[in-house]
Amino acid sequence: MLARARAQSDDLNRSAGSVSGDSGGPVRTCLGCRSRDDATDLLRVVFKDGVLTPDPEKRLAGRGASLHPRRSCFDRAVKRRAFGRALRLDQTNLDAALVLSHLLAVIQERADDPTTRGVADKEGSRSDPS
Repeated sequence: MLARARAQSDDLNRSAGSVSGDSGGPVRTCLGCRSRDDATDLLRVVFKDGVLTPDPEKRLAGRGASLHPRRSCFDRAVKRRAFGRALRLDQTNLDAALVLSHLLAVIQERADDPTTRGVADKEGSRSDPS
């Protein structure tokens, strides 16, 4: 019986489809574009001290929400009010200034990095689901 349940679970995991960068690690869904990706490729965001807080080291306590480090994903998540739902908060107007400033710093860092120049960004690869 246990072997049957394990086999069904394996079948479900395989049928979920491949994820970009499929490393076999944890997979999360981006709040903005709703695409699934490795947790290592996403920025974790938590609600701490009344504000949304970026958690790039993935070490802060509490429920986390995942987001691609792209401005378009951030904008869609804010527009859809996805942070409050994902973090199970009753508040609708959340202060996301820390997350935005972190994202802008990451984007600027990537733009200044000569090893990432010319690398295609998947930013417009999925239409807005809202």
